[in-house]
Amino acid sequence: MTARELDEFEGVSSPHAKYWLPFQWVLSLITLARDENRIKGEVIYVSLFDRIAGYRQKLINLVLYDWVPVPLVYTQVVHLTVYSYFLIALLGRQILDRDAVRKSIDLYVPIMTILQFTFFIGWLKVAEVLLNPLGEDADDFECNYIIDRNLQEKAER
Repeated sequence: MTARELDEFEGVSSPHAKYWLPFQWVLSLITLARDENRIKGEVIYVSLFDRIAGYRQKLINLVLYDWVPVPLVYTQVVHLTVYSYFLIALLGRQILDRDAVRKSIDLYVPIMTILQFTFFIGWLKVAEVLLNPLGEDADDFECNYIIDRNLQEKAER
């Protein structure tokens, strides 16, 4: 980034992240290049414009994804469901044969239940991490901040 670009970037006052400003510059440069006949053909111009706008949209989706946490009740229900399932599995998969006392037991350790428990609890822990992949934020929906940012971004265009 040149010193002039840095001054221009810092000259835009915003309480929000200014990630959109370089995209605005690039799109303006593409339009200027087309107007000066540096880009031959409308197809190339539209393709460049669409690809950069698409990348910008993916970045916006990532930012918005970070702002909206998964509801707390959902995680509690999933935890309760997984632990309840394994409590029921622990009781339901026991061998309850009255004649088994006189016979030899061929399975002392419930291998499949242990594997299921390991995988399910592992997936549960991974899901806990994925609840907020971009950091530790409060569990609230910052609606006012999102609206203010979107209004300011629209006004800058």
